Amino acid sequence: MRYALEALRAVPDLILYGPAQRKGVIAFNLGQHHAYDVGSFLDNYGIAVRTGHHCAMPLMARYQVPAMCRASLAMYNTTEEVDRLVAGLQRIHKLLG
Repeated sequence: MRYALEALRAVPDLILYGPAQRKGVIAFNLGQHHAYDVGSFLDNYGIAVRTGHHCAMPLMARYQVPAMCRASLAMYNTTEEVDRLVAGLQRIHKLLG
């Protein structure tokens, strides 16, 4: 998890949501781009994330966003998979600005 968070912080305009201490879930948005758009691009790159409000509308209201992307990691995920997520997000940032 530490590796993933550090790697994701290198993505320009990435907004991370949630506490500093995490248990396998990373919620994020990429600038002002809608989570569904980011998720669709990632899907085209073979990267699966969940998008939407995740049955947590009060949380979306707290952060004043309509939706978030959510990456779920477990002990079987590799650093290479995290690197693919980061590369995908950097590619999207470059495409969409």
